[in-house]
Order: sequence, then C-alpha cells, then structure tokens
Amino acid sequence: MLAAVPPDGISQTDFYKLIKPFVCNLKDGHTYILSPANAANNREKGYLPVRFKVADDAIFVIEACQPYEYLLGSQLSGAAGYSIDELREIIGNIFPCENELSASRRVTRYLQSRRSVYLIKEDIDAEVSIDFLKPDGENLNITLPYSAITDAKWINTKWSGTEWEKDSKNPPPFYHRIWPEKNAAYFRIKTVMSREAFELMRANGRTDIDNFLSQFYKQHLKTEMPENIDEAIDGAPSLTEIAINLLTEMKKQKVENLMIDLRGNDGGWSAIAKPLYYMLAGDDYFGMDDPIFFATRMSDKYLDINGTTLDKYNKKHETNYVMGDLLVSEPDKEYTAREQREKYFERHKEPGLSFIKKIDALIGKPLYSPKLYVLSDPGTFSAAYDMLYQLWRLGAKVV
Repeated sequence: MLAAVPPDGISQTDFYKLIKPFVCNLKDGHTYILSPANAANNREKGYLPVRFKVADDAIFVIEACQPYEYLLGSQLSGAAGYSIDELREIIGNIFPCENELSASRRVTRYLQSRRSVYLIKEDIDAEVSIDFLKPDGENLNITLPYSAITDAKWINTKWSGTEWEKDSKNPPPFYHRIWPEKNAAYFRIKTVMSREAFELMRANGRTDIDNFLSQFYKQHLKTEMPENIDEAIDGAPSLTEIAINLLTEMKKQKVENLMIDLRGNDGGWSAIAKPLYYMLAGDDYFGMDDPIFFATRMSDKYLDINGTTLDKYNKKHETNYVMGDLLVSEPDKEYTAREQREKYFERHKEPGLSFIKKIDALIGKPLYSPKLYVLSDPGTFSAAYDMLYQLWRLGAKVV
C-alpha cells in the first residue's frame, strides 16, 4: 500500500479506496476508516417507514408506520436487487464486520437511512425496493420511501421491551429487579464502564482519564461532570457495589435464576467485571484456564497515556523494554486458583480502589451462584462480548 502512494501524495478519496480493503479484511470493529464522503453528505435526511432487528436466523421488522403495519414480523430477504448474503458481502467491503450478525446489523443501519443507503447502491435516493418474507410464507416486493417521519406513530410488535426501557427516558447504566414469585432476577448492564475503571485509571496515572469520565457522564449519566476528578469518580456508579446488593438480596430471597442483559452494550473496560465473576464463582473463576492474552506495542503514545517514561516503566516493572517491543500479558497458568486470586488482590490493593475492599472478605468463596442467562444481540460488542464469554465460561446460557 505504501508503494502505491505517489511521491507527490494522494487525495483523501483515493487513499480511502486504497486502504479500505485492507482494513475491512481485518474484520475488527475497533479498526475502521470512514469514507471522506460521509463528512460532506449533502443528502436530505430521510428514513424508511419500518425498523429492523437482527435475530440468529433473520433480519425482521419490529416497528412500522401506517400503512405498513402489515409488515410487522416479516423477514427482510433482500433489497435493491440484492439477496441478504449479497448485502452482507457489500457491507463487509465497506466497514469491517466481525461476523454475520455484525454484518446484518450494519445492513439495517445503512438501509434505513437515506444518507447512508447510497453506500449499498449509489443510485438509491428517494425510495428503495425491498423483498420481504411474511410470517405466513408469502413473498412480497415493495418499494418503500425515505421520508422525514417526524410525527409518525410507530406501531410495535407484541413484544414491547422490558420495564427497564419503559421506566425512564434516561435509564441508568445499571438496573436490576427481582421477581421472587417467578424465582427470577434481571440485571441490565448497559456499559462495561463504571467507577472501578476510573479508580484504576487514577491509580495507574492515566493522563486521558478526563476524556473517559466526561464521555461516561455525557452518554450514561446524562449530567454535567464535576470539575474535581475525585468527585467525578465518586459520582460514577460501581458495578461491584450494585452486583453485591443484587446478589445479597437474591440469596436472601432464595431466587435462583439471574438474567444478565448485555443487549446493545458496546463495551468499555473488561477488567472491571472480574469482581463480578469472583462473586458469582469464587476461586473457581480464578482456577479456569483463560486463553485470552493482550499484546501492546511499547510506544511514546502508550507511555504518554500512562503518564510515565520508558526508564520509569522499566524500573517499576523490573523490565528492560525498548521502544517497539511487544508487552504480552498472559495468565499465570502455573499458579493455583488461590494463588491467582491472592496475586490479583495484591496487585489491586492500591489506595482508592474501593471495589477490592468490598470483596476481600469472600476469601475464595462465591457471594452467591445463581443460574445465569445472558441476553445478547449484534450490539453486544468488545468488552461486553468478553463479558458474555466469561459468563458463558461460568455456565451461563447465552440467548
């Protein structure tokens, strides 16, 4: 690719065309490049009169405006003359999709908006031809318009969401409820970011903590962030604290089933969920083989973010890294579960890490071990997907 760049430079558009196939073939949703045309999109806003959801086996209509309510529950079988498989392939060459569900999700996002549907086919503008398979088996081909849909009344399928979604216009990042009569509890985890992450950043001297905190307050708390960093950290909810309250109450009421809802959770910091796994499984969690490892390039940027220098880093960690080396973090498999847990607690007994104090008294035993069910969707991404995986390792059934 470098050799393909002329000596006198290259335009943004040509650079995008050059690098896009490489980036898309990585199939990593963290690593992408947006089209220069996106920033200069002069198309009027417009949306289809139907909305889609993705299931394991289909993309289907979950909401519709009149007079299209008869499409509720119908499968999307094609659009603009392309089959579903062809649409996924087209999208996969535009944006890196990690799997088929990820590609299906992007198909619905690009198809529903007039300002992005041209990425599927350049000549689509005011309307698009869509193929549907109705629940009764009938095939339909309908041309649907893109319009403002400002005052439209949306008609839902019979499923109308959770009470969590209906309780508030700005639902909290963590929410739980127990139904003792149904022997069930529900735990909504909207993000894998909480007070624990910011305490770890502060303890490690991260220089980008302001950015993460302000983003958290804006996206998840919907309020102004306090100017004082310590106050802002204390004002963030603690996943550990909330999980302790839930599991303690479940144990008290002898509720045996816990649904953990990770739908739409696009991630955060995987490390903050370790106390949750420990509360659910005790030392059994630390005793499991974990195939995950991290490799980080030693660079000026990495050192800047962590507020240190190469010499200070090597002195603190008793290492002899040079710039460009890979820092590979793998689990210590030669240690017992108890030793793994003790090492984890020793590493995190820094001042200000409140979550460690709250689980220290367990001494290897679970707080409570209900049967686990994890609700997921194509939006369950990154650290949330890691959480899904870790809970599956603890015996959870994934839906």
